[in-house]
Amino acid sequence: MAEYIEKKYHIPKEIEVNGMSIEIIMEEELLRRKDSSGQFDPMKMKIYIDPALCPAQQKVTLVHEVIEAINHLYDMDLEHHKICLLEAALFGLGFLQG
Repeated sequence: MAEYIEKKYHIPKEIEVNGMSIEIIMEEELLRRKDSSGQFDPMKMKIYIDPALCPAQQKVTLVHEVIEAINHLYDMDLEHHKICLLEAALFGLGFLQG
């Protein structure tokens, strides 16, 4: 069972993509400082999410940043708008929304 950062967020502390562990960190004021609700850091293998987001937006942001990580790890060279389309399609499946 996944270990969560805090129960109220329903965001795991880490995920694994292709055997690589990626830590997930709730970073205060990320949206204000970086004008972004989330960020993937490929050098540190960390995903940062602004905890001020509502729970649904946190999950959408996590899906987006996981796709960013996959894009990096598999050297897919996806353009950002395609990552956004994949995010919407995957989140639209419903099982990620619960």
